Amino acid sequence: MTVGVLESAAKRTHRIVFSVSPRTVKTLNNVSVQSSARYNTHNRHLREPMTEFTGLDSDRCTFDMTLSRFLGVVPHIDLQMLRILLERGEVIRFMLGRDLMGRTGLWTLQSFDVGVENYDADGTLLSVTVRVTLLGYSRR
Repeated sequence: MTVGVLESAAKRTHRIVFSVSPRTVKTLNNVSVQSSARYNTHNRHLREPMTEFTGLDSDRCTFDMTLSRFLGVVPHIDLQMLRILLERGEVIRFMLGRDLMGRTGLWTLQSFDVGVENYDADGTLLSVTVRVTLLGYSRR
């Protein structure tokens, strides 16, 4: 069963599918989407400052992924995909279920942090936790 997908908006070949099956478990934890507004404060002589709404900030989304061979996932494959999305600055879609996440459904990968949990005796990566940060993308 597919839980969600993180994929390039232009090339659907760059994708990470979050799913659960009898053989693999690749899901998300601690998903958080933050939206905020921008305000400017104008100081006025002998009066209270005046606050002015100047627009919306880009949405931010963070989530954790556990990539583990013990759960049927090869961690370095998804880490390479994250690296490609980050280095190319690709616009990506982030969906959970059938819903696009965020205001526009479009994001850029701002950063990812990898916490290595297990290696085997040969130095092969067995299990990692990845903290992903997305930044909302707006078309002009």
